Amino acid sequence: MIVICVLLVTVAAGVAQTIALARLARENTVQQQRIEQLMLTQQATLASFFDTDSATVEVPNWGNASASAVTKNPDPSPHSRAAKRAQSKSH
Repeated sequence: MIVICVLLVTVAAGVAQTIALARLARENTVQQQRIEQLMLTQQATLASFFDTDSATVEVPNWGNASASAVTKNPDPSPHSRAAKRAQSKSH
């Protein structure tokens, strides 16, 4: 009699665990689909933002101006901020 009770409790626990696992798997799948949809929406929003932003921003043509500045100023010293900082620290 005790063996049968233990067996029934074990089977009931196994069924309860299986049901809980199936429910968690289903909730996880639903949550994953929501996150995927959110990411697709964000991706579409960003793509449309960058498409409209790049269409409204005017990019100046400084190619010729910088080329003439380089030929007028043949100074070989670096002009970046980091290089100027390094130069000022060394003095």
